[in-house]
Amino acid sequence: MLSQTSLDVDRDPESILRGPGGNPLAFNLQGEPISLREALELCDDLERVTVFWTPFTLPSGMPAVVRTLFRVFVDEASQADVPQEHEPQMYVSTLYTPAPENRFLARLWTYGSIDEATLAHPEATAEFQSGRVHVDH
Repeated sequence: MLSQTSLDVDRDPESILRGPGGNPLAFNLQGEPISLREALELCDDLERVTVFWTPFTLPSGMPAVVRTLFRVFVDEASQADVPQEHEPQMYVSTLYTPAPENRFLARLWTYGSIDEATLAHPEATAEFQSGRVHVDH
C-alpha cells in the first residue's frame, strides 16, 4: 500500500502527487499524473477502476467477484526514486464481495500492463475459485 508519509496533510490537494524521488505517485486511467484529490476520487470509484470482473461462488459457498483493477497509486514511487525504465504495477487482481457491499477480501497478483492483466484475469479467477488462495470472510 501507498506509504502514509507520502500523503502529507499539508500537501496541496490540487498539485501533482510526487514521491521522494520526484516521480509521480498517482495516475488517471489514461496514464497521466494526477493530483491527490483526483487520485482519491478515482480510488473511491470501484466501478470506474474495475477493468474486468467475474462473479462466482467460493468453495465455502460465499458469493464473490474477482475484479482486475487499475490501481491509481504507484507504491514503488512512494518509497524511493524509480528508474525511468521501471514498469509500475498499475493493475491488480482482487476479490470482493458482490455489490452493493463490495467489501475487499483478498489481493492476488499485480501487472505492469493492461495486456498482462487481460491475459491473467481468467487465471486469477481460477485461483480464487479453486480455494488455493486463502480468503478471510
